[in-house]
Amino acid sequence: MPFDLTYVLVGVVLLLAGFIKGASGMGFPLIATPTVALLLDIRIAITILIIPNIVMDITQVFRGGFPLDVLRRFGWFSLATLIGVFLGTKVLVSLPLWLLNLSLGVMVLVFVVSNWLRFEFTVSPELEKSFLPAGLISGFLNGMTNAAGPALAMYLYSLRLSKKEFIKSIAMIFIITKLSQLLAVSTWNLLIRRPCLSPWE
Repeated sequence: MPFDLTYVLVGVVLLLAGFIKGASGMGFPLIATPTVALLLDIRIAITILIIPNIVMDITQVFRGGFPLDVLRRFGWFSLATLIGVFLGTKVLVSLPLWLLNLSLGVMVLVFVVSNWLRFEFTVSPELEKSFLPAGLISGFLNGMTNAAGPALAMYLYSLRLSKKEFIKSIAMIFIITKLSQLLAVSTWNLLIRRPCLSPWE
């Protein structure tokens, strides 16, 4: 089997993105997806990153005990996310690759700009459940670009969670999101689809 530098580069990207996720609790898809999409088409990039993301999130969730209170609190949000994932994955398999890559680039740009501007807002406990569309949007972006982290993080930051609560919450929501995404990509046969020769076709 001939040596392929692409596999090495993908492995390096996964290690770097995994290190950042371990340190901050998020960032793996946001870093790994656009980088791997430069080497493979975005549909293949999203598909191969699902399992590593699930494994890392499970590790974070169970560290220090299973957060049953987090599951109760964000169960409604996760359900909306699940629906959004299937809608986003449907768009993923329908749009041309150049448009998907453009959408991913816009998501990364939005994340950079929002951090630069330090955009913040606060959601009170009384209003928390009225933000159901946030879960739908987060799931849709995840299914379409695999980069829902910024939108989800902004929402969780608005709840003024502690660092431990934030990491547990985002990991729990991501597990549910990624499991539903795994089911979604299987439904549309992305697990067995052959990659395009160019990520911009």
